[in-house]
Amino acid sequence: MSDENTNHDEKVPIKEADAVNAEIDLDDSKAKFLNGGKGMDESHVEIEVPSESNESFSGLGKDELMQYVNDPFWKRLRIILFVLFWVGWVAMLAAAIVIIVLAPRCPYRPDLKWYNKEAVYNAYPKSFKDSDGNGKGDLSGVQSKSAYITDAVGAKVISLGSIFKKDTGNGIIDHKDVDTTLGSIEQVDAMLASFKKSGVKIVLDFVPNHTSKNHTWFLESKKSKNNKFSDYYVWADVKNGGPPNNWKNVNGGSAWNLDTTRNQYYLCQTGPEYPDLNLENEDVVKEMTEVLKFWLGRGIGGFNLKDASLLVENLNATNPDDDSTHVNYQGSIPVIQAFRATLNAYSDKPGRERVLYASIAGATKNQTMAYYGTADKPGLHIVVGNGLVSQLSASCNAACMKKVLDDELYEDNVNKWLGWMLSNGESSRVSMRMGVREVAAIVMQLMLPGTPIMYYGDEVGMKDGTFTTTAISGVSTDSMELSKMKYRTPMQWNAGPNAGFTASNSTPYLPINDGYKENNVASERAHFRKNSVFEKVVELMKLRGSESLQFGKTTTGIVSDMVYFVRKAEGFLGYLVAFNFGADPVSHLFKGDLFSETGTVMFHSHQETSQEKIDIGNTYLELQGGEAVIIQLDG
Repeated sequence: MSDENTNHDEKVPIKEADAVNAEIDLDDSKAKFLNGGKGMDESHVEIEVPSESNESFSGLGKDELMQYVNDPFWKRLRIILFVLFWVGWVAMLAAAIVIIVLAPRCPYRPDLKWYNKEAVYNAYPKSFKDSDGNGKGDLSGVQSKSAYITDAVGAKVISLGSIFKKDTGNGIIDHKDVDTTLGSIEQVDAMLASFKKSGVKIVLDFVPNHTSKNHTWFLESKKSKNNKFSDYYVWADVKNGGPPNNWKNVNGGSAWNLDTTRNQYYLCQTGPEYPDLNLENEDVVKEMTEVLKFWLGRGIGGFNLKDASLLVENLNATNPDDDSTHVNYQGSIPVIQAFRATLNAYSDKPGRERVLYASIAGATKNQTMAYYGTADKPGLHIVVGNGLVSQLSASCNAACMKKVLDDELYEDNVNKWLGWMLSNGESSRVSMRMGVREVAAIVMQLMLPGTPIMYYGDEVGMKDGTFTTTAISGVSTDSMELSKMKYRTPMQWNAGPNAGFTASNSTPYLPINDGYKENNVASERAHFRKNSVFEKVVELMKLRGSESLQFGKTTTGIVSDMVYFVRKAEGFLGYLVAFNFGADPVSHLFKGDLFSETGTVMFHSHQETSQEKIDIGNTYLELQGGEAVIIQLDG
């Protein structure tokens, strides 16, 4: 072959390498080991010798580079690039500052928990739904109708009330067991498991103030003044042949009852069948915190603390015969703080917080505020106002309602969270008290700042029972309990036999209300049924998810028989909620009264909601007697 066809990289046998090494530096990376293969006598190594054409470019030398250092062209270019870099950097910094300052900020949202955002539905299991045909409602019945509560009504928290094991007199004999007439612990566990994925919460009543006379603790306490249980209850010596003072119980009778075994009086503020526990005894408080742990460990979401104002008494009052001095509001707070600390220990993850709420009967606003506790020793999460139950009636006009609102509302809606009830099973239902103003009352409950606590049947306008107490058999013989039964009648599901509460061949434990065939869940939800109470409740439940109605500030006003309040959270649309609590029409021009005078009608208590745009600064707003309206304000 000619030299032109030969490879520029010569391959030199190892035996001739010495000659090559004399002229070039060997590159180990060019060495190749070649196996002789089959038929070859020996292996050998070949080394590739690079040709001149493969030499790499080494760049400019120092002397060559130095020629450009002081060259005017390159010097100017370097200065220009340097200046452009810093000008660009400063411009970007200035732009970032301008964007931060001028860009709209995200509106403030408080850290609301589930118990701040959701409504509570008090199902009262005994009267809600009978699952086994014995005439009494039970836990299985509640679970069978849970979709109605959570999906149809829209409440994501179900209150089961007091489900604890009781004696025939309705007194608790075991806080850690379930009343057999309602179900079992296993049913509670099954209910909690079924609701866990959907986020539905279950809350219970918590009754630390008293037990039944037949509770093991009381049976042991009355045996002796010197055993473990001697001071589990509040005892007092006989004075002048009678009780130690003239304190009255909640029903108007004496707050003391004589036990002939111990020959002392025991305190019974809720009735002689229910002796008061001594919550100044640390052992008793510990027992009750163990009750909380028992239910919290099973997954209960929280508790309605019953009789919160009666927990501790003023036994050493200066004038013990003055009945008004026996309630010790301040003394009850450390007990509540101990209960709250137990709940906090189980509030370990977002969405798994536990709630403690209560209604403080007879307390002033300042006394009520103290029940929230302090930052280092918190008390109740929610204080439930009594005003809508005790004051709201057909005789409560606009001035009366304005006073109720001002008495109940706090300036700090978020850190002093309120609860609102219209009915509670202790007094007449809202439909009986309010008449045509019923829906207006529900608007108030669901639109005010706080957590609404709904009572079963109010969403369909259920009325009080009309039967006499002599018509009731097989229930507590306590006269006060009997009188309250008319507020706890069976749920009216449909127009069928027994209102769908129990089987047609069963006898309900309480008589079904008169008029149930026209007033029931099925009829309230029927097609072409316009402006029913149920329809209005559903509209309101959807509305209350708006930011301003969740955590906005509240201001109130009054014009003649029209009372109104405005809810507004900064950065979100506000709402005007107005009511006519009188009998005659009321008109008002809101010119200059509000931050905005135009808006959209989002709800009307007696008409179909049209979402009509209106100008209430230039056009009068008129409401007929008993009507309520909600307007979403522009701006």
